[in-house]
Amino acid sequence: VIDCPHAARCSGCTRLAQPYEAQLVDKTREATRHLQRFNELAHVEVAQCDGAAPVVGYRTRAKLVVARAGDG
Repeated sequence: VIDCPHAARCSGCTRLAQPYEAQLVDKTREATRHLQRFNELAHVEVAQCDGAAPVVGYRTRAKLVVARAGDG
């Protein structure tokens, strides 16, 4: 399980409480599920997601909010 000091107020890593190997299995399963929604892609075999090395320190996320002048 990855410990992140921002986890309590950040929704960026929804699988953070899972062991890393379980995260990879879930990501592979999710990619397969999304492809199967389309008849043309339902037969595509999804390879097991590869883990990152290191598993921390490379993730980034930015949320940009844009408003027209005078709207905010």
